[in-house]
Amino acid sequence: MAILSRRQALAAAALPFALCPLPSALLAAQRVVRNGRLRQSVTRWTYRSIALPDLCRAAADIGLGAIDLLEEPDWAAVRPFGLVCSMGYAGGGSIADGLNVKANHDAIVSNFTRLIPRAEAGDVIRTIRANRDIIGHFHTGGVPGRHELDDTQEINWRAVCRAIADSGFTGYLAHEFTPTRDPLTSLREAVAVCDV
Repeated sequence: MAILSRRQALAAAALPFALCPLPSALLAAQRVVRNGRLRQSVTRWTYRSIALPDLCRAAADIGLGAIDLLEEPDWAAVRPFGLVCSMGYAGGGSIADGLNVKANHDAIVSNFTRLIPRAEAGDVIRTIRANRDIIGHFHTGGVPGRHELDDTQEINWRAVCRAIADSGFTGYLAHEFTPTRDPLTSLREAVAVCDV
């Protein structure tokens, strides 16, 4: 029987690990974004139960580029994960004391009164195509209930996202739905649906 040196024994023991692509396979299993025609993000408030560093890590692993609706103290916290804040939340107000102030309200009402009835009537894709020049940001949410983007919902999010991507939109599509199941599983599923 041949006696192996310590160096030979360690090299022999390490060989199976060197040949096995396990770490990249695990990373690929976590990464959901494959096509990337739409830059996707996730809203912070719907995932408040997850610590921000953990949400950032998950978002980066999934392939998202940003976290949406972060408060100013958190804007820099996403950078170490290769993310940006796609839309900040400055706080200090709400719909009741912001949009309902006449000076703030008039600037957006004309656009919303034109867009919302079409969306409510199920004319989402045509509304997007007709108004692409005034839409700077999209949020997802199931209809009804603003939950997961799954087959229990009335909106075909894959078709909607294809129309958004086809329009040449370069901003962010932020997932702003309230998960009813495991939050990160729901997020992965939504990202996959919207990765057109």
